[in-house]
Amino acid sequence: MFGWIVLIVFSIAAWLLWESDKNGWALMSLIGVIVGVMMIFSIGPFKWPGYTNPEQAINFAAKRDQLNITLYTVDDVGGAGPTAGNAIYILENTQKKGYVFKHDGKYFYLLERVTYIDNVNDPTSKYSYAVDAIPVDQKGDIPGDYRSVNIQEYTGGHAKEAVGLKYSDLPF
Repeated sequence: MFGWIVLIVFSIAAWLLWESDKNGWALMSLIGVIVGVMMIFSIGPFKWPGYTNPEQAINFAAKRDQLNITLYTVDDVGGAGPTAGNAIYILENTQKKGYVFKHDGKYFYLLERVTYIDNVNDPTSKYSYAVDAIPVDQKGDIPGDYRSVNIQEYTGGHAKEAVGLKYSDLPF
């Protein structure tokens, strides 16, 4: 927002100064315009919030989804089964090349947690999971309507499992 204000103010100033033949001041104002454009592109709507490192993203999401994970996660202890020992995964936004998804004007991490495994030691065993949407700016508990969300609705088909954590390696 601040970048847009700088851009508008200095653009008007540059135009007015140029019209009144004060070229030196007009050039100084053009520098302000350039600074405004740089601010817009570095801070503005083109940069999504959230972590760009998958480990930081999964730790943030797991800490906020702690109760859900503790109550419902199935642990593939041996690591030989279908989830290779991982109980939760952070999903990567393949379209934006990060770990944040935008849905209804809000930004979310999507945490996939394993909820059922037929046979933990069988690599061909079937398993199921739930996906929780963790708001990027969430400080407390995750609201109920963000648990077990429709993954297609939140991702638009642009998601893949990025990093997984074992139940014993969770940050709580």
